[in-house]
Amino acid sequence: MGVFCCAVALIGSRAARLGRRWGGPVLMLGLTLGLYSHVAFVVYAGIYLLLECIYFRDRDAFLRLAIASAFAIVAALPVHWESLRYPAYVSFNNTVYNPGAPFDWPLFARTIYYNVEILAFPHRWFNDYRSIANVWLPSLAAMAFIGGRSRLGFYASAAVLTQFLLRLNTSEAGAMFDRIQHVLPLVCAPAFAGFVLRFAGTRRVALALSAAIALYCATSFAPVRHVPDLRAFDPPLIDRIAAADGNMVLVEISPHRDMDSDPNRRSPRTPFDAHWEGLLPGVAGQRFYSQMWDGWVWNVFRGQVVGAGTFAGQLIDLTPPELFADEMRRWGVRHLFVWTDTSRNYLARSGHFVERWRGGRWSHFELIDPDVRSVVMSSGSGELQHLDFLGAEVALTRAHAGEPVVVRANHQKLQPNGLLIFETADNF
Repeated sequence: MGVFCCAVALIGSRAARLGRRWGGPVLMLGLTLGLYSHVAFVVYAGIYLLLECIYFRDRDAFLRLAIASAFAIVAALPVHWESLRYPAYVSFNNTVYNPGAPFDWPLFARTIYYNVEILAFPHRWFNDYRSIANVWLPSLAAMAFIGGRSRLGFYASAAVLTQFLLRLNTSEAGAMFDRIQHVLPLVCAPAFAGFVLRFAGTRRVALALSAAIALYCATSFAPVRHVPDLRAFDPPLIDRIAAADGNMVLVEISPHRDMDSDPNRRSPRTPFDAHWEGLLPGVAGQRFYSQMWDGWVWNVFRGQVVGAGTFAGQLIDLTPPELFADEMRRWGVRHLFVWTDTSRNYLARSGHFVERWRGGRWSHFELIDPDVRSVVMSSGSGELQHLDFLGAEVALTRAHAGEPVVVRANHQKLQPNGLLIFETADNF
């Protein structure tokens, strides 16, 4: 969807440059839809549109881009208002666990070097659309310089710029310069077509060049497993999760990334073929200790994530069992579902958990003597009602004015300990 919105914005901009009345509205529509789907691709579209202004030396296009961007931001406020209003809750870097750590310049420079070095490795040239752009980069650069300010030359310049930005794909930049790879087919295709038409000379040479380019397109014939719903993914597991009570339920996530911060260790890769954790709240109607991510990212919330045999970014065995059990009680977790032998063995020998069930890869543990309250008060009681993905109502009983009320909301930005704390204004 992000690539599509980027393409719509480029089409609208070109139409406006050619004097079409519908160009400006289509440009704004592409930017607006992009903000509703994926902000990063609006950034990419802005980069390409800015390049277009510079490449064609068009001041009117720059002014049109500024106006369309402003209107798109206003039109997309229903989606982004809360992020703008509460910036402390937003992290734009989802690859670094501790964004406040000192900037590691040697690591940054080494990563840039590796990103450039990979262009010279022939064994890395095949099997995806990035490979086409890698091995044909000299051709794209040639079209960018000799394109004569044509549309094909512009797309070649955009492809070269995209390759440059991909070299900046470092952890400090989050995933900003990683996802731009998905736009490569959009900007490379016209540039390749222009290169073939300009330099082929004959039809045979054109067909040969096209065949050579096609060699770098990979096709996978492996079947993709489909299930009708999440329960069909693993019925016994999903049924047990849905029946679990408590303020929160812990499900060990199955990340693709290395969740162990130690450079000498690596957490096991996920054995599952789908990102399914995010679907659990809709099926079970519960809240989960590890939030609704699937462990694909490293972010500020990894400090409260159990995944692939790790806890808080390190091997779970390094956490004293008493501290881990206290962490579960603090958030009202009674039931834990884990799939790695590391987590299973850790819970089994801790003395604080009892294994209730084992099926396939999964084990179900229950915390001994849990505190499952969702709302904690010194005298009265409370609970969360009408829970949905955006919030809940806090219902209080026998509450006194000025009494602290603790809502176990599991968001580290709320308080240093992650809890939402407020005082009652009236007696109940």
